[in-house]
Amino acid sequence: MAANIEIKAHLSDREAAQSAASTMGAQYEATLQQVDVYFRAQRGRLKLRSIDNRTAELIFYNRDERQDQLRSRYERCRAADSDQLRHVLESAYGIRGVVEKRRILWMYKDTRIHFDEVKGLGSFLEIEVPMGEHPDQAEATMRYLLEGFRITPEAYVRESYIDLLERTAGTESDRSPEVA
Repeated sequence: MAANIEIKAHLSDREAAQSAASTMGAQYEATLQQVDVYFRAQRGRLKLRSIDNRTAELIFYNRDERQDQLRSRYERCRAADSDQLRHVLESAYGIRGVVEKRRILWMYKDTRIHFDEVKGLGSFLEIEVPMGEHPDQAEATMRYLLEGFRITPEAYVRESYIDLLERTAGTESDRSPEVA
């Protein structure tokens, strides 16, 4: 299983954050429309992600969301027939919910920086640093990016988008402080 260090934070000024990403040496990669269908898994989270209605992948991940920086273990598999796979998984597990988002992807070395606009939730910044064989290097990369974006632990969102959608059910009252 692959592993990441991840953070998520509410985002108030995407343009300023993208400018900070550029200043730190990150580069724009793509703008993606993603639809994540979450299934009712006994442990972790299982989702089928459709990307721009062209490609799809099945993703299983598990993480402890009580930490500031989340350690996520995951597996991914490309889906050749996503409609049939969705039908099979829905029959077996049932659908938990659907998350729709516009993701602007930037890369800093092998680190993914996401500027997400999530339907029903708003704007977020996500950073995913691969752990690889050098966890100390991954942690240093995360510290560098957190400082560059000026993200403090008070701004962290410690839930997945599906959890936020279920919990907030359209309310804005429980939001964390935003980052620029």
